[in-house]
Amino acid sequence: MVGVELDQKLRLSLVRKDQKALKGNEVLVKVSACGICGTDNHIIKGEARVSPPVVLGHEFGGIVIDTGESVASVRPGGLVAIDPNISCYACEHCRDGNTHLCEKLTAIGIDIDGGMSDRCVVPASQVYTVPEGFDPAFLPFVEPLSCVLHGLDRVSVRHGERVLIIGNGTIGLMQLLMLRDFAGEILVDEVNPSRLEKAVSLGAGKAGTGREDYFDAVIECSGTITGFNKAISCVRPGGRILIFGVTPIEDRAQINPNVIYRKELSIMGSYVNPNTFKRAIAVIAGGKIPLSSLEVKYFKLEDFSEAFEASRSGDYSKVAFRAEGAI
Repeated sequence: MVGVELDQKLRLSLVRKDQKALKGNEVLVKVSACGICGTDNHIIKGEARVSPPVVLGHEFGGIVIDTGESVASVRPGGLVAIDPNISCYACEHCRDGNTHLCEKLTAIGIDIDGGMSDRCVVPASQVYTVPEGFDPAFLPFVEPLSCVLHGLDRVSVRHGERVLIIGNGTIGLMQLLMLRDFAGEILVDEVNPSRLEKAVSLGAGKAGTGREDYFDAVIECSGTITGFNKAISCVRPGGRILIFGVTPIEDRAQINPNVIYRKELSIMGSYVNPNTFKRAIAVIAGGKIPLSSLEVKYFKLEDFSEAFEASRSGDYSKVAFRAEGAI
């Protein structure tokens, strides 16, 4: 297999590895497309957890090539999406139903070789067959959408509520697309002009054009202390704040507990995608979210340096690797 590997000094390179023999419960997938996530950029800067050396890529899917002898859930030739998060199902949190908070949680593309490759071996438990007619171009969106759905479940935006989304990369735009048909006014706060204009073109208003201290819900997707502080200052008394963006591990914010007390705020985190992967596939397959309106820039694996640079630029809604002829 050929893949984009991160070494122990956090350097990326294109590597060739021997294809390992499949275990009974494993599936070999020919990768059709794999997205670059904001988390991947944090990883290569040493700002997020990783177990190098490892081939990156946790937003991906492709075609099943082969299966282990005990696999009955998928067959060769099927188009599949991969849930990267693997729980132990034995620890206290898993037994409480919080599998995403597993004490031994491992992730494909972070702890185990992932989808920035031509082929990838994954546990059958992480493989989801997508419906017939599912566009392979949408495979890199399944995992991030599953995370978005979990976040929206947490913050529980109601019909007609006023919402502020801080940060409008891929995740912020997907939050907007999911909310725009039933929320009330949705404003966005984004420093990148191209991202801001894209959000506006999809129906959002620009922050700074109306009352800024009375949002029923604020969704923080920038992963910055500035965004965190703005969320607290902009939410109305009794409002809700969802911390979704990945903040660098070493960053710290100063919080005035009296503000949280006086405004009776609910501040919640959202971590990965418990029980939402199948729902994300259904949302995309049913055309409930217009992903075709997002600009995706594709690269070959060997052009990984240019791909990561494009991802950091903010000029595209999504940057992804794709196999020749797959999309």
